Amino acid sequence: MTRARADLIPPNRPGTYHLISRCVRRERLLDRGERKVWLTRGLANWLGHMGIDLLGYAIMGNHLHLVVRLRPDLVAEWSAAEVARHALAVLPVRSGPALEPLTVTPAVVERYAGNARWVAQQRQRLASPSWLLRLVKQEIARRANAEDDCTGHFWEGRFTSVALLDAAAVLACLVYVDLNPLRAGLVRDPVDSLFTGIRHRQARADGAGRCDTHAADADLGRRLVAMPRCAPDDAWSGAPAAWSVDEASYVALVRATAQSPARSGRAAVADAYAIVAAMGIEPVAWTAAMARGGAMSGCAVGSPAARQRWCVATGRAWAADKAGLWQ
Repeated sequence: MTRARADLIPPNRPGTYHLISRCVRRERLLDRGERKVWLTRGLANWLGHMGIDLLGYAIMGNHLHLVVRLRPDLVAEWSAAEVARHALAVLPVRSGPALEPLTVTPAVVERYAGNARWVAQQRQRLASPSWLLRLVKQEIARRANAEDDCTGHFWEGRFTSVALLDAAAVLACLVYVDLNPLRAGLVRDPVDSLFTGIRHRQARADGAGRCDTHAADADLGRRLVAMPRCAPDDAWSGAPAAWSVDEASYVALVRATAQSPARSGRAAVADAYAIVAAMGIEPVAWTAAMARGGAMSGCAVGSPAARQRWCVATGRAWAADKAGLWQ
């Protein structure tokens, strides 16, 4: 049964989520022209005005993956004027016969900042993944339909959201997302893939700067949170965050996961999988989950204890381990 988004992503509560949105009929509409560039630039622009951290992403031909951390706590600290400035940049007020965007002047910001009800509504929207995807998907659909000289839907109606409940779930989802081009047969080495976060994490690990500045998605790459700061709060597991992952060790883990022990050597795989083992996941279960399409699905991914707490908080009877990481 379809659930309201507020039941899946409680408003005004921090959390880390895996978001997936697909093109209508799963057509490879994003492979045409510069649409992936449009999408990544739009995401980078709107993320700069919202309380949402980008932890990972993969833009494929017919769908996109985002791993995001919601920061309503950050938005709550903004003044009314800061909320108004960011909100008007994200969703400009339009006026006049042609509905042109209203220029955001200090007077306009001050006027909207004085509307307490409007400011409260915008605080919630500025930390909402639903609003982020709404803005990006509307823009891409409008531009793509104009380019194709057609009308109609570009995206499926709803996006999928999966709550990532603890550090192991976040790490598994990040690796799973970065391996999408490899599973699709587009690359042999994950770091060679385009429009994914792993390319930029490799550039950082190599000391070449904050991202691969030559990539078409460099704007979005700059928005990636540094790997040591990707640790979740583990609000659902009740345990303190345990994270000793830097950019280099993360890239090594992705590469080891992509290779079978026979090709890369069991010793090399064992070294890279030490991070996984420290989080209580068996390497065999990890390898199987990463190789399986749709593994990071369901309502929530996390340890049995984390899923139990999440069920109590959200009024569910149970949540299956569809990732297969803790079986």
